[in-house]
Amino acid sequence: MNDNKLKVALILGEYQRPDFDGVYYLVEGISIGKENENGTKFTELFTNKEYVNTIVASEFGLDISYTNPLPIERFFVEKECVKKDGTKYTKTIKKFDKDKCIEYYKFMEKMVFVQTDEVPLLGINVDEFEKEFKVDLGLNYVEDENVLVNALLNGDLTEEEFFDKIEEKYDLKPQVTRGEDIESKLQKTLDKPISEIVNKLKSSIINQDEAIKKIVLAIYKYALFGKDMKSNILLYGPSGVGKTALINEVAKVIDYPVHIEDMSNYSATGYKGANVEDILIHLYNNAGGDINKAEHSILFLDEIDKKAGKDADISVSKSDVLKGLLKIVEGGVFTLEINHMGDTIKFDTSKLLIIAGGAFTDLYDKQAMEKKNNIGFGTDVKSKEEVKYGSELTIKDFEKFGMPLEFMGRFKTIIKMNSLNIDNLITILKSSNLSELKKYVNALQSKGVTLNIPDAIYEKIAKTALSYGTGARGLNLVVDKIFENVFYEIFNDGKNIEEVTLGDNIVENQSDFILKKRL
Repeated sequence: MNDNKLKVALILGEYQRPDFDGVYYLVEGISIGKENENGTKFTELFTNKEYVNTIVASEFGLDISYTNPLPIERFFVEKECVKKDGTKYTKTIKKFDKDKCIEYYKFMEKMVFVQTDEVPLLGINVDEFEKEFKVDLGLNYVEDENVLVNALLNGDLTEEEFFDKIEEKYDLKPQVTRGEDIESKLQKTLDKPISEIVNKLKSSIINQDEAIKKIVLAIYKYALFGKDMKSNILLYGPSGVGKTALINEVAKVIDYPVHIEDMSNYSATGYKGANVEDILIHLYNNAGGDINKAEHSILFLDEIDKKAGKDADISVSKSDVLKGLLKIVEGGVFTLEINHMGDTIKFDTSKLLIIAGGAFTDLYDKQAMEKKNNIGFGTDVKSKEEVKYGSELTIKDFEKFGMPLEFMGRFKTIIKMNSLNIDNLITILKSSNLSELKKYVNALQSKGVTLNIPDAIYEKIAKTALSYGTGARGLNLVVDKIFENVFYEIFNDGKNIEEVTLGDNIVENQSDFILKKRL
């Protein structure tokens, strides 16, 4: 996903009823803005109001969230064109189709997004919801807070005026869909030494050299020799070591489309939850309705380990989801209904490069306990954390854990990602292009403010982050907390501040910093 693309998202409000065991969300508005790289936050274009996605909102008890972000190009005017040789193609005109937007909004207004213990997040028709759960919602929609979109839908702005305002903040280029040869583009991008690509990725993703090398090698083979040399990849390792970050960086460096799908949301066909074919619809939407681009993408199936083993609450095996994925992974043609009007497309998955990723924490926990039990009493037993993620997993290990053998057989390349220690975290802080600390340094520099960081801080940040058990993600939490008071003071008197010096104890005490004002 390219986080620089404008998207149209649904704004949801959370509701609860005593006669319904769970929460449900109703569409309260439609908004235009940008989604962050990992799909957890949406920022409105003109109001800068921020929303978190519905799953995150539920976890933290927030009653407002967003879902279903679609590329703004989905709501552009499309024109059928003919080349001199008679070939037809579709050209997207840089003009907002208000009718498309209104039609979409009115349809989604009739949807309820449900979340229960058994259902991670499911969108169903209001009438079907009320009938199935025997509740009367008594719908009362809240007016959309995005003034710009609301003005367009209400007719207070023409499409031209609306677009002029968007262009004030964002330059949208006209796009030609279905006409770009993605394979040729990829081959051209990779017409350079493989080491150049690998080294670029190493500057962002720390301590994962072998994983980087294998992934880039798989992409090169696919690009240069076609789908006969396609090698699907299973990527495993602890949470926070950079699995998703690596995939995003690969897509940036080689300029190739990538779509990340959270597999924890999916259930087997016929059961509550998203259907695996929805993955392809999401991929198609993410490609702006360009089927050629969608078919030539990297598909990252994140949290794949969540679909292994048996679910105690229902009779169906969670691994049935993996079996449902088989046709997608091995390459097949799907007929997909892409809207409520019944329009369909043919989607050939044989051209997708598929990467599955997961922490497989439960598998390592099980292995660690077995190892400790086998050693017996009276022996110097290593801790679970010392045992975890130290050994390579085999296909047999995955099969015992509940990963179907026929599914594992579709992944020619299995890559273990390394755990991160304190030294690795310090290196990320100091050197990685993805360093949260670097982002703050650059942000301050852009405003003419110098940031002084004592050496002692790096190790303190790394140790605190490591204690969270979330890998590199912990760094972001610690760094953000460090700068809360700093930025409050800067925003309060930013024009007069020339220099910020962090104190040695800033990690423990967020007030331990000195501001130097301009003379």
